[in-house]
Amino acid sequence: MSRFVCLLSLTASAAVPGWCGYLYSSGTPAQPLEGPEITVHEVAGAFQLGLGATVSGFEFWSFEYAAPFGGFAGSISWNLYRDDNGPGTSLYIGNVTDFQRENNGTFTVVGNQATLFRNIITVNPFGLDAGSYWLGLTNGDGSLNVFNGFFWAESAGEVETKSFTEARSANWNYSGLNLAFRLDGQDISPPVITPQPATAILFGVGAFALAALERRRTR
Repeated sequence: MSRFVCLLSLTASAAVPGWCGYLYSSGTPAQPLEGPEITVHEVAGAFQLGLGATVSGFEFWSFEYAAPFGGFAGSISWNLYRDDNGPGTSLYIGNVTDFQRENNGTFTVVGNQATLFRNIITVNPFGLDAGSYWLGLTNGDGSLNVFNGFFWAESAGEVETKSFTEARSANWNYSGLNLAFRLDGQDISPPVITPQPATAILFGVGAFALAALERRRTR
C-alpha cells in the first residue's frame, strides 16, 4: 500500500493495528545501548498479532563493535516460532545476505566504540494467524562459535513478553530483555471504512441538493 493510500485510509476509518505501518513494533533502541550478543547464541523476541496477517519482512536494531571483533558476519539467520510459553515449533526459517543496513550513528558501549544499525529485511511473504509468536535471530549462518561483538539492541519501550536465548543445542533460557524490532506486512482483512459524522453530513447535504435539482429540472 502506498503512503498516499495509507493516509486516505487513516482519515476515513478507525485505526486498525498493522494496516498502515507495522504489524508489530516493540519500539526503538534504548539509550545507553544494551543488548545480547547473537553470534554464538540465538535470541528470540516475542510478538503478538491481533488479526491474521501476511508478513513480508522485519526490522531490528543491532550495535556492533569494530576490529578486532568480527561484527556483522555477512548474513542473518532468522527463525519464526509458535509460542509455547517460550519459542515452540519452528514455522518459518531463512538466512538473508542482501538487505538494507542503515547506519544510525556511533556510540560508546562499555568503553568500546559501537555502530548502531537498523537492519531492514525482506522475506518471501507468508501468512500467520492471530496469536503469539517469537522471532529468533542469529548473526551469520549458525556455524560461528565465537563472540563477534554483534548485539541485538534492547528496546526503550516496555513490552509484556520478553526474550529467550538459546545456545543452539541447549534449551531456551529466559533472558528478561526487551528487544527492538518491528514486523512488516499487512493484515489479511482490510479495515471497514466508516464515514465520520462530518463526512456523513456532507453526503446527506449533497444527496438533498441533487434531489432538489432533479425536481426543478422535471417541472
